[in-house]
Amino acid sequence: MSEHLDGVAALLRPHSPAPADAAQARIADLLGDRLDVFLAAELPPRPTEAWELATLGVRPSARGRGLGSALLAEGLSRVDAAGGSCTLETSDPRNVELYSRHGFSVTATTRIPDGPVVHSMLRAPVGTGRP
Repeated sequence: MSEHLDGVAALLRPHSPAPADAAQARIADLLGDRLDVFLAAELPPRPTEAWELATLGVRPSARGRGLGSALLAEGLSRVDAAGGSCTLETSDPRNVELYSRHGFSVTATTRIPDGPVVHSMLRAPVGTGRP
């Protein structure tokens, strides 16, 4: 355990409200010059009753210690307790490997013009094998 905040995971329940204006502004700042590409992306629709892994991040100085997997496992335990499925999008092939180890499968790959390749992923409810 660390007294520093070295990582974060944000899982959103189905039908969660949009983030507050201040949070949306912060997200826009973090996206910087990628914002226009992000907003123009046409990704496949998510299952309406699925949770969403909105973000998972670990401070660079804390990487390589399993913190991301631990945060993800804790969040997914809550999804499992609710009997839910979970979706996410990632443009980093290393993340596809990480999420696959936690039960996610790639459901679509979208090539964004002048942008990244985005992998849409789904983790079915535990024990059902279906979304």
